[in-house]
Amino acid sequence: MTEILTRKKAIELCLKMWRWLEGNPEKEKIDWLLDNGYMSFEVDCNCFICEYVMQSKNGDCSKCPLKALWDHCMDIKSAYRKWSDCFCEKKDRIKYAKQIADYCERLLKELEDE
Repeated sequence: MTEILTRKKAIELCLKMWRWLEGNPEKEKIDWLLDNGYMSFEVDCNCFICEYVMQSKNGDCSKCPLKALWDHCMDIKSAYRKWSDCFCEKKDRIKYAKQIADYCERLLKELEDE
């Protein structure tokens, strides 16, 4: 990705993606990226938060802005992992996408309040 992401910009893009996925549970992250002018290889793990961590935190996942939401996004109990599970039902994909989007929204509010 040629654009250098700030923490705020990464969270804003993440929020937009997950709100869209909440409303389009049959779709994948790559669909949002392509619909919004990004190529999958431009965004680490098709995730703007991962891209931000890669760019500014040397890929150290312990510095992930979403860390309080999960220990690690690929942990079996994380909302992301549950969302990405191919056996997950549509209603569950909506629920997990909403959890991620809601958390991003809360983070943005905290940044504005600082």
